[in-house]
Amino acid sequence: IARQPLRNYYKKTVPICLIGGLGIPTLFNDVLAAFEGNSILSFGNVLLYNTVRSEVYRSALDPLVGFLHEPHENRASLALDIAEIFRPIIVDNLILRLDHKKNLLTNHFDRDEMKCYLNQKGKKIWIKQFKERLRTSIRYTPLKRNIAIQEEIKLECYNLIKYISREKKEFIPINFNNY
Repeated sequence: IARQPLRNYYKKTVPICLIGGLGIPTLFNDVLAAFEGNSILSFGNVLLYNTVRSEVYRSALDPLVGFLHEPHENRASLALDIAEIFRPIIVDNLILRLDHKKNLLTNHFDRDEMKCYLNQKGKKIWIKQFKERLRTSIRYTPLKRNIAIQEEIKLECYNLIKYISREKKEFIPINFNNY
């Protein structure tokens, strides 16, 4: 059930990437790991998860308590939950941008029999673009000013704290309409 929205999202997104040249067949393909698109999606998700996890720890939230993702021994479920909010504007946006501008090419990937992954040069390109994306300013309506996406991640953690501590009566998620 939870995969249906993702399936619909990627059905619309994947053809755009295929036009640009990176192979992103579908999320539900048995040989998904053999495609460049999955390797950059996975790498981007790991970078985003680690970024969000750092902000969760700094905010003093319990990283093991999640709302969407089940707790797991070696996983900060709350970081995964918050990362889901930011994935479309950070990871997915970067995939489309890097593919469209042809920043990542097939020679930025290494393959073996079972998988495809970014090589060192590809990782360097992806990380540089990821860091630039985190510094990108977006309009933050509650403060009536622009802030960096990295700051928005931190503010989302504090927004959650205010809701949990009942300082706010309802949790109002980030609105990316001004993005």
